[in-house]
Amino acid sequence: MMMTWFYGFISTVGLSILFNIRRKHIVLAAIGGGSAGLIQQQLLLSTDNILLAAFVAAFVISIYSEIMAGIQKAPSTTYVIPGVLPLVPGAGMYYTMLYLAERNLSQAAAYGYQTVFAALAIACGVIIAPSIRRLVRQLRSY
Repeated sequence: MMMTWFYGFISTVGLSILFNIRRKHIVLAAIGGGSAGLIQQQLLLSTDNILLAAFVAAFVISIYSEIMAGIQKAPSTTYVIPGVLPLVPGAGMYYTMLYLAERNLSQAAAYGYQTVFAALAIACGVIIAPSIRRLVRQLRSY
């Protein structure tokens, strides 16, 4: 369990450096990425539903990014883009391409379907938190 968080943390640090994120934001982004990876792994173990796990983990990292952006006076993309890295279904993409190369179309379709919908679940999870924040701000202004 702790190794999942650590791997997510380290991969988020690497991506943050690659994207030239300021040093003061790297650790906070990595904490979010590690936590999102851990949440996804725990949900996968308990529910065996990759779409639910990807959606909830992306939603959590999106909320975390909105909070950190407000506290640190930085754009939320500083935290959300590197934070979703541990959630990306890389193995699904790999196996889809492998089965396509082997001309095993039924397996390729199964992995491709799962990978595309996991990516869509991540996108939906990331989009919802800022939308809720904007809605709350608009309701407060009335």
